Amino acid sequence: MAMEFFKKDKNKNQNQSVQPEVAPVKKTEATAEKASEKKVFTMKSTEEIDKIIAKTFDVFENTPYKMLWNIFYSQNKDAVFDPMEYVYKSLRETNLRFNEINEAGSDEYTDTDPVQKDMLGFIKQLQERSVMLIKSLLIESVEAGMDSFLQGIDTAEFEKALAEYSDYKKFEEFRYACENKRNEERTKPLDCQVIAKMSSDKIHGWVAVFPPINGGAEIQEDSLKKALASARIISCIDDKLIAAIIGKKKYMQIFEIARGEEVVNGKDGYIIDKFSRKNEINIREDEHGNINYKELNNIKSVHKGDVITEVYYPVEGKNGKSVDGRIINAKKGVQPKIPRGKNTSLTEDGSLLCADKDGELVFKDGVFFINELLTIQNDVDNASGNINFSGDILIKGDVREGFSVKAEGNITIEGTCEGAFIEAGGDITIQRGMTGGGKGTIKTDSNLKCVFLENCSVNAKGRVEVDQVMYSEISTSDAIIVSGKKGSVTGGKLIAGKSITAEIIGAANNPYLKTDIVLGATPELIKKHATVGYNLKEVSDKLFKVNQDINYIEENINRMPPERVAKLDQLKIQQKFVKMQKGNLEESLAKLSAELEETKKSCSLECKVLNPTINFHVGESTYTLNRALKDCKLGFSDDKVVISSPSLSEHIYF
Repeated sequence: MAMEFFKKDKNKNQNQSVQPEVAPVKKTEATAEKASEKKVFTMKSTEEIDKIIAKTFDVFENTPYKMLWNIFYSQNKDAVFDPMEYVYKSLRETNLRFNEINEAGSDEYTDTDPVQKDMLGFIKQLQERSVMLIKSLLIESVEAGMDSFLQGIDTAEFEKALAEYSDYKKFEEFRYACENKRNEERTKPLDCQVIAKMSSDKIHGWVAVFPPINGGAEIQEDSLKKALASARIISCIDDKLIAAIIGKKKYMQIFEIARGEEVVNGKDGYIIDKFSRKNEINIREDEHGNINYKELNNIKSVHKGDVITEVYYPVEGKNGKSVDGRIINAKKGVQPKIPRGKNTSLTEDGSLLCADKDGELVFKDGVFFINELLTIQNDVDNASGNINFSGDILIKGDVREGFSVKAEGNITIEGTCEGAFIEAGGDITIQRGMTGGGKGTIKTDSNLKCVFLENCSVNAKGRVEVDQVMYSEISTSDAIIVSGKKGSVTGGKLIAGKSITAEIIGAANNPYLKTDIVLGATPELIKKHATVGYNLKEVSDKLFKVNQDINYIEENINRMPPERVAKLDQLKIQQKFVKMQKGNLEESLAKLSAELEETKKSCSLECKVLNPTINFHVGESTYTLNRALKDCKLGFSDDKVVISSPSLSEHIYF
């Protein structure tokens, strides 16, 4: 007989994940460690469960219970032997739930479905009672011999069942006990008998009724309920099923006569971290498989509003009710520990822990908090790697060649920058300066202030204040101020949208060294103006061709093939769209031209000493200065650029 149960796979889970496949569950590290010790469970389908149930409870064919059926229904050839007919559905439900519990890794896990085990125990009771009733019937009430009731029963298998369910080890022993102690009359009436059992979890109550013999008493409601009460089944009873059993005389079948309410335990709350709690180096390969060891990614940079942690609160449980009338209290879920620290807060519904500030996210002492200022105590080099931060950065050392520092806020560097890349959304302050070696680059959306700039490139949107510039290119939409002890510019290029102020520009002893001065319009503005002009020309040419096609079709419409005429509507739609494009570009070009003219008129330069050679570019006007000037000023007058100086007998216009 089949006695197989559901069991978990004994292989260890080698890929235990903190966040399970079924979203959105993620356990804490401690819970994850505990979960990794559990065994793997493979979820079974309903079809698989049905097969296992059928195999598990295929325990009747060659047993005393089947023989007793044959005795009771020997005169009814239409009777169908199916004692499990009315409990298969219930068994399927409990086994499905058992699968779900194990699949979710619940603490309620057991190796065997307890309801299934209880049902097998109940079947054993029925078999044992069947042995007693067969013996009693054949001795006292049934005239036919034992062999007449063994139809379809394998004697060898029957003998095995006897050994399991009775004290008889051999079939012949049982035959002798049944056939050699018969009464002569054999007409003693035998009342129906009720066997009831409650499952160990007290949720299920089962009943089976053995029929009466020789005029014995049929099943009655009182006797049935009395048997249920003896088995402590007093609640959640199916009264309609009782009525059906009594009314239709349903004997020798198993029924789930009572079904309690399953307890649903509350689920613990948990959190899902969106950032690691460990400060670890995370070197990554690019799409080509290359590794940049300067990108250590060991700083967790966040922005205001970023989600740090998802919070899932406990799910309330539901009390159950047992068939013996007791309330089964559900376990309460545990509240999650929310790692809320400085500059973090929960959303209104409490489901998300978010950043209140831009800055560095740190986990310490069980909480996440945000530092608005990232402080690098030493140099930016191989030890720190490249820096990319959403807030402000303070570097107390130097920035070594080949490394980059990026911040969405301000950057302050107390040392020197070598051939590095420095970029900020706010101000950049370098207390010494940059020796770029032709590689150093500084970009800022605001102001730059430093002591010296040598062999480097600067692109700023705000003011640039520096003491000395050598062989560098500086570009800004605002002003360039070169002042201090030296206040000098040697070689390179200065590009300023508004003004340039300096003590000395150019090299006194080297007239072959050129310094370029660009005023009034930055290269970006000039490039944008040229791009819009080019696009306007292309759109104008396209509109001309569309108009030609429309005019040609309209003039020759009577001679055109249908497919060519059909394109006329499409061409007219295209004409409207291209006209709209042209109008937008003309408007943009007009605004850019006005901006160029305005910047040209408002730009200026002041310098105490100008040394040749200096190339001036003001708007579209150019001039090369090949002589030294003192107290020089550049401005705009009568639609022309004018340079004035006490060193000149008359102003220079260009």
